[in-house]
Amino acid sequence: MKKQRPEKKSCKILGESKFLKTPHAGKYADEGAMIDNYNYNPDDHISMVGASMQKYLAGVIDREELADEIQKYWFSVTPVEH
Repeated sequence: MKKQRPEKKSCKILGESKFLKTPHAGKYADEGAMIDNYNYNPDDHISMVGASMQKYLAGVIDREELADEIQKYWFSVTPVEH
């Protein structure tokens, strides 16, 4: 018996796939039906707090200094909805 190939489906985000047989996230994204994630973090949040975390992991600053840098960051920004 010859194996049937799955029908090709496409998605603007994920592209075409012969393996997708059921609806997937891309279908909902294309239709604008996704639920937004909570995102009130400032745009530079990951880079700024991440840089402090890297210094801590490298032993450049201690835990107290890490907490101080993160606290100073959060007092200097205003979370806004994106």
